[in-house]
Amino acid sequence: MKKKLEKESSPLLLQAGYRNLLAIQNLEDPITEIQFLDSLAKREDFLEYSMQFQETAILRSLGAGRVNEAVKNLNGLAFRNPGDAAYYLNLSGLILAQQLDFEKAAKDFIYASEKGFQAQLPIHEAIRKWQTEREVGNQENSFENKGVQNQLAFMGNFNESIPQKLFTDWKNIVSPNFKLEMALMLLSHKAHGLSIPQLQEIGQFLKGKVDRFADLEAFLKVPDWTNANSLRSFTKFIGSSEELTANPYFSPLIWSASLQTKDLLEAYELLQSACEFNRDPLLWAKKVKAAQALGLDKYAAETREQMRLWMDEEEIEGVLKEVY
Repeated sequence: MKKKLEKESSPLLLQAGYRNLLAIQNLEDPITEIQFLDSLAKREDFLEYSMQFQETAILRSLGAGRVNEAVKNLNGLAFRNPGDAAYYLNLSGLILAQQLDFEKAAKDFIYASEKGFQAQLPIHEAIRKWQTEREVGNQENSFENKGVQNQLAFMGNFNESIPQKLFTDWKNIVSPNFKLEMALMLLSHKAHGLSIPQLQEIGQFLKGKVDRFADLEAFLKVPDWTNANSLRSFTKFIGSSEELTANPYFSPLIWSASLQTKDLLEAYELLQSACEFNRDPLLWAKKVKAAQALGLDKYAAETREQMRLWMDEEEIEGVLKEVY
């Protein structure tokens, strides 16, 4: 298809062909293809299809796991194309919901609705229910000894929860399917805050239930976030590219990148970029410590103050003692 498209000149065929070719999961570096699509979008004779080429570039980013880039570009498209803003904002919300960032997803769904988005999907209803339960205080916050019944509460609080607490709650999940789904999320999003025995317990639970288990097993033998071979096994298991900062919600990979970065300012900046999306307490605590190490006491204090939006002082002190 690519060879045939190179010989085509019709904007209609080119935009449709490249959409079919590039809007699929492909973890290889997408920069060359994205630059090519951007060049097509800017051609004067292709202006009628400029938006479609930009959409395909965003989908290519998403297919490479670049969640940060995809969401930001979708919001940019929504701003530049008010008539289609509802569609782009809803798509952004779906991406955020998939990462269990219900807070940001809910905002995008509201904005999409205000712009005229009318379709009602199960995730829209689920997040509205989660918001209602949270507002009236009906969410179950303690699951010990009775099993996790409120799956929405578990998912809705996942992004901003301390990994250790999530692991405790995960052990009490009753539904086998939900427990499996959340085990995978715990690894991809919260493994950096779990102990080796806890990681091994999740691994034992997943044995025989998932593909690529050999990759997880290899990681669990040496669960070191600075070991290249271990990290490669981990990224293969979770289905991520080796671009550690592509998805800001893959906290273990952000954590790994910050540990391996020699430049302290660069480490702070990558933590800052991830924290624009991710409310993982350990990443935020590491951001505080990085700011302090750079002498940016004002930024450290501001970050700590922001953490109070979803954590109490005891929790903040606890996570600050865990990071270095």
